[in-house]
Amino acid sequence: MVASIAKAMRNVKLFTDKLLVSEYIGRREIENHSGNQIIKEKVSDSSAAVKKVFNELIEKDLQNAVTILSRQMIVLAATYIEVILSEFIVSVFQNNPERMYDFLVLGDSEKGKGNVALKEILAATSKEELIEHLANRAVNQAITGKFTKIISRIKIISSCEIDESLGEVIELRNKIVHEAIEPVINEDEVVSIFSNIENMLFKIGKSALENGIEVEDELGLLEEDRF
Repeated sequence: MVASIAKAMRNVKLFTDKLLVSEYIGRREIENHSGNQIIKEKVSDSSAAVKKVFNELIEKDLQNAVTILSRQMIVLAATYIEVILSEFIVSVFQNNPERMYDFLVLGDSEKGKGNVALKEILAATSKEELIEHLANRAVNQAITGKFTKIISRIKIISSCEIDESLGEVIELRNKIVHEAIEPVINEDEVVSIFSNIENMLFKIGKSALENGIEVEDELGLLEEDRF
């Protein structure tokens, strides 16, 4: 995943290289209309004033596009983190139902734990289906609140330690999406974030095996010695 992200961001970086952009623009053709005639010429053959206008306009558009893409990558990264952690917790609960006891709360009350409604029991066609349903309900309690609390719960539930710095990605995403803040993010930062996510995924995979969860690892990534 990180290799693909790194390659993509390196390609994106080319759009901010002024020399490459200038060469690209210079090869483009512009049309000049003179009466019934259409005269085509390359931007590189145009006047200095025309070159300047084209370069400034296109460079600005490309830079804006790269900036927007980098911010969207942060949004994507935060979504990855949340989904991966949520699915991991559900898997742990399904394989170890007793661990969801503290998170089975009905309604808004936190007084009662391990609560299962009669209608939930009656609606299930099997024990496995009931456990799956309860796991998906319990995870909503497990992933609420600050990121530090969430990873603390995950450590208790599974013994898996999640890097606290990943919470900064979620905070940054929230600022971008909900507060309309426009941070400057370079391609190296994006690659670093996805590298941390890949490491998190590696840790979770190892922890899943330790918790009796079946893991599909066709590429043999969990056989690597990362830490």
